[in-house]
Amino acid sequence: MTKANILFAPKVANSRFDALCFFASSHLPPLFGGRSALLGQIFCDPYLYILETIIIFIGWKMEKESSKEESAIILDFLPHGYAFDTRPSHLKTPIAQAIGKEHFVLLELVPKKGIFLQPLEEIYIGEGKREKIHHIVGKLLVDKLSSTASSELQFVVKDLVSKNEERFIQFFNDSQPLTTRMHSLELLPGLGKKHMWEIVEERKDKPFSGFDDLKKRVKLMPDPQKAIIKRIMDELSGKEKHRIFVDT
Repeated sequence: MTKANILFAPKVANSRFDALCFFASSHLPPLFGGRSALLGQIFCDPYLYILETIIIFIGWKMEKESSKEESAIILDFLPHGYAFDTRPSHLKTPIAQAIGKEHFVLLELVPKKGIFLQPLEEIYIGEGKREKIHHIVGKLLVDKLSSTASSELQFVVKDLVSKNEERFIQFFNDSQPLTTRMHSLELLPGLGKKHMWEIVEERKDKPFSGFDDLKKRVKLMPDPQKAIIKRIMDELSGKEKHRIFVDT
């Protein structure tokens, strides 16, 4: 088969290249919201297709890397590890349960030797030199939190939302429809279509400057701060299909 015949051959899933094309066209567009007009359509030039696939994969990796937490708030510190760990005490590892400040990711951390952490303490967990944390074990489900961590969770979420009002008011200013029938604003507890349309119309004139401004300009608006806090707690619980504040 000549080079021209190879380039213009029908797409048959019987090679590594075809498998790559099939995977890319099946998995990458949903991750990127269909941003690539060429992806899944260009089969006449495999080199161009592979190049685009690589570019999109790099973008996806960068997007995932950017969602990593840099700082976290300690919810509970277990200096002797978990109570259910039946190993001898000298073999147990101290454990900290924490929540990320930016993406609200629940995390299990191991502190450096001799470090004692306090609930509500802010610690650095980024890629640079960590002063107190040895390593991140992984993400936690909310039902794996200790009783102390569970009792602190809502307080910490409320505190993070109140200290970052500018960030969360942007959701009301910039949020877009999820589908032709549902807007992302409607995912907030207590907000229906009437509130959604009022918010969309009001922000056309001028962006909301804060929660008080939002309540003043939208009639009978539920408390936006409480709505965001409840939404974050619901997302952490795993009840919600769509996540707008909590990273997976």
